[in-house]
Amino acid sequence: MNKSVTSFLLTLLSLSALAQTDLQVDTFTTVDGDTLYIQYHEVQFKTKLQNIGSQDILIGDTITIAYMQEEDFLFNANYVLDATLFAGDTLSILSPNFTLIDTGYQTYCSYIVYADDTTLSNDTGCIQIYAEPNLSTYNPSQSNGVRIYQSNERLIVDFETPLIAKITFVVYDLTGRVVMNRTIPEGVTYTSFPLNKFSTSVFITRLIQSNQILDTRKIGLKK
Repeated sequence: MNKSVTSFLLTLLSLSALAQTDLQVDTFTTVDGDTLYIQYHEVQFKTKLQNIGSQDILIGDTITIAYMQEEDFLFNANYVLDATLFAGDTLSILSPNFTLIDTGYQTYCSYIVYADDTTLSNDTGCIQIYAEPNLSTYNPSQSNGVRIYQSNERLIVDFETPLIAKITFVVYDLTGRVVMNRTIPEGVTYTSFPLNKFSTSVFITRLIQSNQILDTRKIGLKK
């Protein structure tokens, strides 16, 4: 994960009068209960809190929840009680919507922020989710000097000019699974690949050079 891109500084606000023994995190989940998503999907988290203190937490009191991804702070959210949280009772708090930027397995946690502005609860709730790469962010009208099409039982890659450096041609199915990964050498203007390993009819193709994605598109094949 690129921390300089995805991490946010947490600004802790002195709005809560909670003591460290007042609340604990009971459970932490996604609102829809899922743990498998597509990259760039918006996720909302639900933190279930329990008042374990001897005093009621009153209407108008503010509870501050800090959200983290692994060891990185993401944001904090403040919840003003619209009903008294009696001793022993529980309360569910929903987070702001959060867009999944990273792919793969990720662990998210929520912490209670206490009144001194610097203390997070020792107990926390965490959830591990998995984000698949989003391969649908393509521009179907962008040619980039290359044609990709089917001819009989082969997939054709046709460049307008000879390649000045080798390039990687990758084909994914719509779940993000790589079904083909080939290197096309420098100087090539035309190459083709057999379709016998392609089990479905719609794919995403990418041309990659020096870890830079040059072209992404969706193609349909007839078998």
